[in-house]
Amino acid sequence: MGTCASEYFPDGEELARRLRGGEGFPLGRPYALYVIALATEIDEAELAWLKKYSRAIDSLTGRAIAFVLFFNSLKRPSPSPVGSASVPDRGPDFTRDWERFARSMTYESDNFARAFGVHPSDLPCLVLVDDPDGRDFYTQPMIGSENHLLDLRKLVGDFYALPECKEYVRRLEDWDRLHAELSMILTRDDRSSEIAQALTDFGSPTAQKQGLESELDMRCMGKLQLMRRADASLRSMSRPEVLPILNKLKWGRRRQSAKSLATATGLYLKENAEAVLKAVELAIKGQQAR
Repeated sequence: MGTCASEYFPDGEELARRLRGGEGFPLGRPYALYVIALATEIDEAELAWLKKYSRAIDSLTGRAIAFVLFFNSLKRPSPSPVGSASVPDRGPDFTRDWERFARSMTYESDNFARAFGVHPSDLPCLVLVDDPDGRDFYTQPMIGSENHLLDLRKLVGDFYALPECKEYVRRLEDWDRLHAELSMILTRDDRSSEIAQALTDFGSPTAQKQGLESELDMRCMGKLQLMRRADASLRSMSRPEVLPILNKLKWGRRRQSAKSLATATGLYLKENAEAVLKAVELAIKGQQAR
């Protein structure tokens, strides 16, 4: 499906880590909004809804919104999966892969929910993340009906109409164009696999970018510098916020990721240590008095 809309990711826990781990581009490419569908085999109507409207959603969400489903053509459920993929998988052929798709959605929706801080009672739902570096995310119940797709149309339309989103899309188009041009140069190079790996590493903030130039052919240098500028431009701009749209449509519940909740709790205990200790002391005295 190229660089637009639906992404099929194999591992729910890994996606949660990327969305909250400072990965920069969790799916390997910038997006202004991430919408993650969570549903299990219990939610037959919602899985059928995802199957029926997968093409419509793929077209609707466009280049700036990632609509994420879970599917792994190789992975088998086990307590300790070994060698499972950590990159987006190909999409399912629903005529042949329905059982595998339903199994992938079941296991990985629950894995994502546990790792990200989504309560099981919220499923089936859509999880919306407009800032991978932020704390907040939003959940919206998923309803397996045509009306739900119409609501999603309103959300997507209003989001793309935001001035910040229009600017993000403009910069994203530059990013995609430069990436495509650089990839074309790499495929013509005798050391294409080596350089392609260097380019992949470039997309990660943890990569060692020093000395990368020595691995790239001079033909790539100009494009690489432009790519870096486009990358920095996307990271530095104010991201479009989905909350005002959710409020307008009366959609969504505001949440915090599990990591953020733990951090906030730790800060509260640190800043209010004396009051917490006093409360514990009073509780112990009360127990002793009984």
